[in-house]
Amino acid sequence: MQVHKPEPQVPRTHVETIDNTSFLSKPSPYAFTPTNFSILVKRVDRYKKKMKLFIEHLGLFIDMDISVALDPYNDIHARIDSMES
Repeated sequence: MQVHKPEPQVPRTHVETIDNTSFLSKPSPYAFTPTNFSILVKRVDRYKKKMKLFIEHLGLFIDMDISVALDPYNDIHARIDSMES
């Protein structure tokens, strides 16, 4: 039989706002430690790589599909002139 251990109580910080109201806030579970900072840096690098790939694929999509969709309008002036005459 497992015994449930209660989580330790984390002290709250008293915060005052601009309009002089106050509340108790929970401290962040992520302390600013070298370990947490290195994890954050790795995570940011991973998301930068994902964003770069997304932007490259989006650029290819725009170049191919939008140019095909706008192809009938490339020579619109010549077509208007031919319709007027």
